[in-house]
Amino acid sequence: MLNRVNTEKIKQWILSRLLRSFYFHRETGETHSAVFCLKMLNALKEVNIERIINELLKHHLPDGGFGANEDWKKSDFENTYLAIDTLHMLNRIPSIDKEKVVNFILSLKNLDGGFSSKHSEDKKRFSSLWATSLAVNMLYLLGEIDRVDEKTVNFILGEQMDDGRFGTLEITYYALLALQRLGKLDSAVLSKAVNYVLSLQNLDGGFKWRKEDSWSSLESTDYAIGILKMKVY
Repeated sequence: MLNRVNTEKIKQWILSRLLRSFYFHRETGETHSAVFCLKMLNALKEVNIERIINELLKHHLPDGGFGANEDWKKSDFENTYLAIDTLHMLNRIPSIDKEKVVNFILSLKNLDGGFSSKHSEDKKRFSSLWATSLAVNMLYLLGEIDRVDEKTVNFILGEQMDDGRFGTLEITYYALLALQRLGKLDSAVLSKAVNYVLSLQNLDGGFKWRKEDSWSSLESTDYAIGILKMKVY
């Protein structure tokens, strides 16, 4: 699907953002977005890999999770996924304590097959598509995909909307990726999602978060490229 967009223009836009904002000294999510896009565009050789790794490891916390930056004291589910995925893309999973990360993820699994994004003080937990998709993808990256059952698959599939999205662009990406890694992504589901994503591209080469937006961002472009690269296996 990337042959339907100007990849060189996208790459130059990402590199210009990195140069201007010094992204690798900032948040886990911003670092992940840059690494993902540049890897998909075969341009990782243009950045300092060791610098990225050293920054991410500063965000790893004792309970196995990750925070958004080195100042965080409590693990965050989304940043844990972004850090693990970045390390996986760079072949550095052995840099972390895998068992601690797996235990952190599974501690948030619910009886309906879904996952919660955090522990609740009143012990009432609700499953969300966002947290469930991240959990499936993290378990896959850590080699623990067999922990996912059919209830989780059905939970994800039931969330696709008529226009092809699963919610936000971010959640749509994670839901599709989870289904793909579970071997449950079919052409009808993917085709609807791709048509939605193509409606989000701007003239500058980047992608916006929503149809009503007018500006492109690094992270929304990251998710859009990820969806356009997906295939049914």
